[in-house]
Amino acid sequence: SSSSNNTTASSTNNSNRKLKSFNIKGIAGHSKIFSRVTSVSNAFDRSFSSEGSIPPTSSSANLIQLLSGGTSQNSNPSRALDRPPRSNALIKLILSRNLTLVKALCDVTRPDDYEDLTVALIEVFEGHQQCLHLIKWVMAKQITETESPTVIFRGVSIAARMVSMYCSNHGANYLKLILNPVLSLVCNDSVSLEVDPLRLCEESVLKENQKLLKITCKNLLNQILKSTSSVPRELRYIFHYAQDEVVKKFPDFPETKQSVVAGFYFLRFICPSLVSPERHGLLNTEENQNYVLTAQNRRSLVLISKVLQNLANDVEFGEKEAYMTVMNSLIRKKRKAMQLFFESICQWTEEDSASTQIEEAAPEPVHNNQSEHYVQQLMQMLKSSRDAIGRVLVKENQIKTLEKLHLILGLSTSGLNAVHQELILHRKTPKNYRTVALYNRGRRRSSEDGTPLYKGKSMW
Repeated sequence: SSSSNNTTASSTNNSNRKLKSFNIKGIAGHSKIFSRVTSVSNAFDRSFSSEGSIPPTSSSANLIQLLSGGTSQNSNPSRALDRPPRSNALIKLILSRNLTLVKALCDVTRPDDYEDLTVALIEVFEGHQQCLHLIKWVMAKQITETESPTVIFRGVSIAARMVSMYCSNHGANYLKLILNPVLSLVCNDSVSLEVDPLRLCEESVLKENQKLLKITCKNLLNQILKSTSSVPRELRYIFHYAQDEVVKKFPDFPETKQSVVAGFYFLRFICPSLVSPERHGLLNTEENQNYVLTAQNRRSLVLISKVLQNLANDVEFGEKEAYMTVMNSLIRKKRKAMQLFFESICQWTEEDSASTQIEEAAPEPVHNNQSEHYVQQLMQMLKSSRDAIGRVLVKENQIKTLEKLHLILGLSTSGLNAVHQELILHRKTPKNYRTVALYNRGRRRSSEDGTPLYKGKSMW
């Protein structure tokens, strides 16, 4: 304890000297930040001698555990030893209720990496029964940032990918119920639904295919309309939540309520599973076991998907795809019925909330090799984007999260002082509205034309 007191005292002296050297006046409250960073830096720089190394001593491991939220007396000690300390600390940081680190990671991820990030986050949150919280957050974020109601969840985004994957995970049995009859028909090599005259040789075949495509789409839509009671409660809940958020964002566009649900149901759930059934486990049935789709099968599924997409968008086929105009009569006939269907699958009452525990709890983490794989994948993403993530966290004033992230990644925390200085430089203190000039003894900073930007120590 005496050595700890000496270390704390020396760290405080060092931080005070740094404060004086930077001539910081009027913001004494920030000295705690520098003191904490300096003391933590001295402790961890000795433990983490190289980037990515695991703490060699129990003291440094305990310090990481304390930084990640501490331990509980009711926690199972065997589970704490199952996972490396860094992984436990990262999981607690990622699963924080405000999702600060997840937001920063989503903001800096390139579109090419959306798929990997989506899979990793969904798997980690699903493993800890927190996925619904993640989906609600990403949906609200996407709706808030959208300027036009006509493009909600229609482009390439992390939110759209997360919603699609969440629906597929929780609606697997529902997909089999709806799509298996269509897949059984399409998997028959003798069946073709091609209606493009440029791809066919005989006009008689064209007429037969048009009739068969219309019958197939009609049967599929009838199956969907009868499945209201079979829609999973998790999907109904997020449909209802999306409607509420859209109404708050665009109160003057009531038609957006239906379009957002139609987009979720058809464009992000049914159509991707229909076009790529092997990716959603729909070909591993007794009827279609180990079946490999041919080019003709895939083309038939694409044509059916086109009809569903136009029905979701509430538009008919035009000159761009003139060969599909034969399906416009079916779209007009099913339009009203589909509107009633969309209204029914997003209804959510207080009785539903009382009868079903839809809000997920936060149980004690369970370690397994699969979840550890995705945790390590997130760790690598954070390391490769640590500079960009640091800038986002500084902008959002999330210094504690930035400190914990540096410690978890095994990085030296000595560089955090500069980050804190950058934060304080752009922040106004509430008492005396002074800004910090990073020049010793009140040196004046001038623009290119020589005009002083800071007069003395204050710009006000």
